[in-house]
Amino acid sequence: LSNAFDVMLKATREIEDHVVRREMVVSISRMLAVLDDEDRIKNVVKPYLSSEEDRDGPIIEEVNDDDEEKLAELEESGVALDTIMERAIITCALLLSKKEVGSWALGTGWN
Repeated sequence: LSNAFDVMLKATREIEDHVVRREMVVSISRMLAVLDDEDRIKNVVKPYLSSEEDRDGPIIEEVNDDDEEKLAELEESGVALDTIMERAIITCALLLSKKEVGSWALGTGWN
């Protein structure tokens, strides 16, 4: 499952069409729902959500393409935009399939 999950995640991240991306997120949520055990799901997604620093949860703010200063701050934070997109895809998929694990991903898993 891990290899298939990795391929689906990277493919979803690279899709330009938001409608197709949304359907891919739904497919990822179904793939994770098959595991059925919260601990197993957390074990699969934790490597994608974790980083070295410890925080209480994500910092959610809007980043506009026009606002070059905020985009520069985001790039300086050391977290690649691709990584942020993967975390958002995983969290959204979890919130669709397993609300408790999705809440965990938003609160403590995304650090």
